[in-house]
Amino acid sequence: MAKPGTAFTWATDADFGSGPATGNPTKVNPPGWPNVTQGNVPDLTVVAEFQNTALNHIGLWVGWANEGSAAGAADAHLVETDASGDTAVKDLSAVDVTASGFAKVGTRLEEDHLHYREEFLYPTPSFDPDFWSTTGAVQQPAVNIGGVVELSTTSVSGEFAELRAQAFAFVSQPLSYVVEFIARITTVVTDVQVEMGTKNVVAVDMQSTVDGVAVQFHTGLGQTEWNLAGADGAVVVRDASSIAPVQNTWYRFRVEVATDGSAEMFIDGVSEATIAAASVGGNPGFLFMWCETLTTAQRDLEVDRVEFWQAPNA
Repeated sequence: MAKPGTAFTWATDADFGSGPATGNPTKVNPPGWPNVTQGNVPDLTVVAEFQNTALNHIGLWVGWANEGSAAGAADAHLVETDASGDTAVKDLSAVDVTASGFAKVGTRLEEDHLHYREEFLYPTPSFDPDFWSTTGAVQQPAVNIGGVVELSTTSVSGEFAELRAQAFAFVSQPLSYVVEFIARITTVVTDVQVEMGTKNVVAVDMQSTVDGVAVQFHTGLGQTEWNLAGADGAVVVRDASSIAPVQNTWYRFRVEVATDGSAEMFIDGVSEATIAAASVGGNPGFLFMWCETLTTAQRDLEVDRVEFWQAPNA
């Protein structure tokens, strides 16, 4: 409906200027105000001052709503749309930009931190060679028809496939960030090494020479559960979860890295592993996924989604 053209006021004088209650207040709060649970009770006298209180407040609210605008005026008012459904505000600010993760950039409201997401929605026969590494006869990673990226090895022990988001380098110190992966091992979960996370050295797994953090399952290290691994260029620190990988089972991994170099891993929403401060180096470099066979049989890792975001104002 169209906006009504008029508002009303009621009992705006503080005191009566005439009549039997001259000099007395025009408005008196009824018992329980502003939560009058029964309102007017039948067969009891209606007190004019009580009624005036309620109608005066209604008039104030109606008047304020009537002052609403779609023009972005410099006053307090309801934000309305015009006849075309458009609106404007004079300014828009988050109460706490640090918490909200948004900031005003010119006339736009934008995330004030880095955010990257890859859903692998469409089949991709090949990736840019700068973004992957393999050994021997291992084929480069590709996105299959199911919309997941597949990293497959050959049946030669020690051969690996690595996929990187190297164009998305995020070097910053100190840096707090979150990475998420949805992934599964589609072959048997023996004699295999898989890793997903961040690091700064191409074609090298999570070892002491890199800066980074990763979800790791490495049977060559005697691991029987998913691990959280952090490296600072000198040592690797690991903490095991309570969850052992199951073939063809999808897991949602989330790793939160704090500015002090500590990290926490969540699997399917549950905290499963932590590493202490200074465990993750300050130059994470790029996102990566890694699959390596540790036997004379093929090993496969599938990843359905990758997401990274920097903590606001980190």
